[in-house]
Amino acid sequence: MEAYQREMEKRFEQIELQSSTDGLTGLKNRWAFDLRLEEEFSRTTRNAAPLALALLDVDSFKRVGRDSGNFRQKLG
Repeated sequence: MEAYQREMEKRFEQIELQSSTDGLTGLKNRWAFDLRLEEEFSRTTRNAAPLALALLDVDSFKRVGRDSGNFRQKLG
């Protein structure tokens, strides 16, 4: 039974990683960003600390993703 539990936990972690990561670039996706933002907002609220957020808008992201994906394939 414990082996089954460990296997299920391992599969859950794999699914969670796949659902939060872009398959082409390996970067975290919007879902992962939203979760992290919620965690950080809760932490700063709990600790009465400031929160800074910087966002970048990348033009031609399709090209960036394509180039990054090709680079990752060469490494992997």
